[in-house]
Amino acid sequence: PKRSDSLPDDGVVAICQTSDGSLWLGTSNGLARFDGNHDVFKVYKKDTANAHSLSYNDIQSCSPGAAGQLWVGTASGLDLLDMANGNVTRYSTRSGLPNDTIYAILHDKSANLWISTDDGLSRFDPHDGSFRNFGTVDGLQSAEFNGGAAYRAADGELFFGGINGFNAFYPERIHRNRNVPHVAITAFTHGDRKDALLTGQGPVTRVSVRYSENVLTFALAAFDYAAPNRNQFSYRLDGFDQGWHALRGQHLFTYTNLDPGEYELRIRGSNSDGVWSKQETTLAINVLPPPWRTWWAYALYAALLFVFIVIGLKLFARSVKREQALANEHQKRLWAETLHNLIHSVMTMRDERTIAEQLIDALINFVHYDRALFYMEDNEGYRLLASRGVGQGELDRLERWPAEHSRILLQLRQGRKPQLLAPEYAATLDGEVQPVRRYLAVPLPSSSGGFRLLLAGHADLAIEQQGMDIAAAMAKQISVALDNAQLIHELENLATTDSLTRLHNRRHFLERAEAEFERSRRYQRPLSIFLLDADHFKQINDSYGHETGDQVLRLLASICRQNLRQLDVIGRYGGEEFVVFLPETSMAKAMEVAERLRAGVEEISLDGPGGTIKVTVSIGVATATSQTDSIAALINDADRALYEAKRGGRNRVVLSRNDLGVDA
Repeated sequence: PKRSDSLPDDGVVAICQTSDGSLWLGTSNGLARFDGNHDVFKVYKKDTANAHSLSYNDIQSCSPGAAGQLWVGTASGLDLLDMANGNVTRYSTRSGLPNDTIYAILHDKSANLWISTDDGLSRFDPHDGSFRNFGTVDGLQSAEFNGGAAYRAADGELFFGGINGFNAFYPERIHRNRNVPHVAITAFTHGDRKDALLTGQGPVTRVSVRYSENVLTFALAAFDYAAPNRNQFSYRLDGFDQGWHALRGQHLFTYTNLDPGEYELRIRGSNSDGVWSKQETTLAINVLPPPWRTWWAYALYAALLFVFIVIGLKLFARSVKREQALANEHQKRLWAETLHNLIHSVMTMRDERTIAEQLIDALINFVHYDRALFYMEDNEGYRLLASRGVGQGELDRLERWPAEHSRILLQLRQGRKPQLLAPEYAATLDGEVQPVRRYLAVPLPSSSGGFRLLLAGHADLAIEQQGMDIAAAMAKQISVALDNAQLIHELENLATTDSLTRLHNRRHFLERAEAEFERSRRYQRPLSIFLLDADHFKQINDSYGHETGDQVLRLLASICRQNLRQLDVIGRYGGEEFVVFLPETSMAKAMEVAERLRAGVEEISLDGPGGTIKVTVSIGVATATSQTDSIAALINDADRALYEAKRGGRNRVVLSRNDLGVDA
């Protein structure tokens, strides 16, 4: 007779029995547990509000696990049910499964699970939570299997049936492919040409491409043919990339618009089972400069000096320089916009303290603690990023704890694994409190080389290895989030800073200067600006090389920072030009500051490859008046004054003509 506490659905597709005598029945509308001793049914279903419920109501298979556990195969992933509390741990394609439709589950002699799916067979190791997937290239009858078509023989042989027959195998005879593959760059395409990089004389180790060939495509090969579609690669272009790129299921990748210069392409590869090559394959790439940056082009420019008058040549050079600056500015704007979108798509939560507090608050579900601490290492040492259960009187002592007990931190850092602190170490955290808490310590290295430490303590703390593993896994995810948050902060800094001088780039300078200009005009406060240009900078580059020229620019940036106030805004305006915004500064004071800066530069010399290099600067100064309607107009005044300084013999400070009648 039909009962109200009976099956959730009449269509039963899976039956298994656990060691306590309970029968488990899988239906298309949930899982039922039947206690024959008491004639009672209990039904388990997916609860969208509970992440620890079944992942799906359509049950395909079930299999008893360790004591008190049941493995359940659904149409939406693999579930591990804790029979004591009804909580479910979910596994899906995001965990490593090849497909979320689970048809059958078998155990081998090593307690591994073998799982048939709609896209191949998978072996799951419950100890480390890892999956190893098998497809048709491994000999499967098909990627698709049938529900319930699985059997384990008495001698341990496993059988799985699918749409093209069945597979039979002994799990212990299936070994991981440990052959380390050799990786090669087989060819690359540049422009409309495709060149082979493997020849009869061996691999090509260096190539040159023209500046106009701005799309470079490379083809890779890993000499492991067991399952080529599962081979993986990682690559990095030194001189361009900041990190490694992963390449899965593909053998081609492309770089575009490389600047002229020397690069080195580094390649690593793995076989079908993830064993990576120990030696990198490299290819040196020389991107040739465009014609207008070759030696004969510069010789032609020199000849033109005898043809054109000095003023015409200067105007032409300035026009070319401005066009290049506009092109660079446009490229930087595009890069900044792309960077902005990337920052917002990587992670919504960016506050490090909030991220750490989220970890501590979530940890209480797995570790019963009454005190939790999260330390993070940065450039200034260790800081207590987040805490729970800490009184106000203890906060200062706990913030000093890393500095006073560096030996403990060093041991945890070297140990790398979660562990319980020794009692004498735990006592340093609790001070005079009795009884001393027992602390779980989870060390977490960061991608930048820093160190983070999670501590959770309670006087009666009792935690098994699984709890440690969960805490470590949670902390690892939070560590990744913190890495991302730090990365976002670093990228935002790059978007506003000139990489050579570490000053504001032009775009960011103009944004700050515009805001300060509006403030000064609103409150009728004085403000000045000056443009600074290194004299004969092209001769320094031509005579001593661009590296020496870069040293000169960094030296000028350093002198500016030393001689200016913290509230002054300094930026690299383009090439060898610097721009300085001086709030609350009159014309006379601006001239005094500019002259002091010019004299300071003149006193300093630089040791170059061919001897001592003397550097001088020309400075154009402009002060805002009641007729100055924009920051652009003020900069133009300073630019014209700078031109006068250059024309007047360089190494001097010139005031804008618009300011000559202004009261100092």
